[in-house]
Amino acid sequence: MAAQGASLSAFMPPPRCAAASRAALLTGRYRARTLITTPLLSTYDAMNVVMDLLGRYSYNVRGIPQDEILLPEALRRRGYRTGVGR
Repeated sequence: MAAQGASLSAFMPPPRCAAASRAALLTGRYRARTLITTPLLSTYDAMNVVMDLLGRYSYNVRGIPQDEILLPEALRRRGYRTGVGR
């Protein structure tokens, strides 16, 4: 993209749920198709336990599935390298 002149320097998710926007960016899916509607919490976070007990996780989704191919993985397979992933 940079070779053709596109420079993406900032990404601002809507204030409602940044987790869905991040999942959409990583997977290439529309936000609604990620089925992530609540903030993603650590397994050991106390709020995660409360959310689990109350059954507040929509569609029983607690994150991006392990078998999902993420954008960085797809780019790495095509030879894309960054300074961070060395």
